[in-house]
Amino acid sequence: AIHDGKMTDLMVSGCKARTNIYKNSFWYDGEIAECGTPRNDIFFNGTDYRKLVTSFFKIEPTTKLVLYAPTFRDDHSVTAYDIDFSILLSSLESRFGGNWKCLVRLHPAVREKSSFIKYNDKLIDASAYDDIQELFAACDFLISDYSDCMFEFSLTRKPVILYASDLQEYTSGRSFYYDIRELPYQLVCNNSELKDAIVSFDENAYRSRVDNFFNKIGCYEKGEASKYVVDYIIANT
Repeated sequence: AIHDGKMTDLMVSGCKARTNIYKNSFWYDGEIAECGTPRNDIFFNGTDYRKLVTSFFKIEPTTKLVLYAPTFRDDHSVTAYDIDFSILLSSLESRFGGNWKCLVRLHPAVREKSSFIKYNDKLIDASAYDDIQELFAACDFLISDYSDCMFEFSLTRKPVILYASDLQEYTSGRSFYYDIRELPYQLVCNNSELKDAIVSFDENAYRSRVDNFFNKIGCYEKGEASKYVVDYIIANT
């Protein structure tokens, strides 16, 4: 990280809090463009990524989609990924109506172990899909754990729940930039809690918490980051 910081000419930040992380954790004292994150412009450009994703997986366009996208564990184990997907889907259908399917996006570090999940027509392997941002844009709900993807997905204001069955074990070996219990997302540790969280999900309260969180961290995401970076490169070459 020290080497990378010294050779970097510009870092791009999506929020004030991330700017501070760059300064404090990456040994970087160069220029920081507080313009948003180019990959997140996808959420603001109006493209129908649902149509693109459902067509790719041969899913009816009216089907509602939940994305399960956990991060990896240091020992590359998969025991923490113990969601009961039948309970997950039935809970979503009970609370929100419609026909739901789940896309599973495993981290590349454990992707080769994906056979522990028994995929079917309601549970679909999306780990090899090229661009996870397109999955974020297409899906209606996210289940994650400790991954940064929670923040990017919730830029859309669509629901996020954190399923962390190994919370005590995971936090004993890692620290976080934010207290996970103070994030705007419901945190659950087992399938029973997950079901209750979905069935009782309050969309208005959730969006209020997310808005307050993004205000607190000083979010810059407006869908204009790619243009800023391209203009910067052209002006400086």
